[in-house]
Amino acid sequence: MIEKKPQPHPIQDIRIQSWNTCIAPRAEALLSYLRHEIYQKGIVEYLRTMEKQAEQKLLLGCKTRDDDQFMRGYLTSIKEVLSWPEQIEQTVEAKKNPPPKPSEYTA
Repeated sequence: MIEKKPQPHPIQDIRIQSWNTCIAPRAEALLSYLRHEIYQKGIVEYLRTMEKQAEQKLLLGCKTRDDDQFMRGYLTSIKEVLSWPEQIEQTVEAKKNPPPKPSEYTA
């Protein structure tokens, strides 16, 4: 059986490169901001309200296919922004606890 290798995904590659150059070097500063009360009680609450409204609009149905696709993209974007604190926390933890380097000899 022929083993299929995963095909590169250009958008994901750009996203990873952007994350590594723009976010990762500033991860600790961003994490402290994202844990701050201003972000948690202001921006997060606003984004959660927008998320609920978008979900309701999708459940009730959109008038056109374009509107439906827009709302799905909009909702995905909001969820992406809401997941930043966890992603940035993982980046900080990975910096603090890098994986051990493989030894020269493996058993």
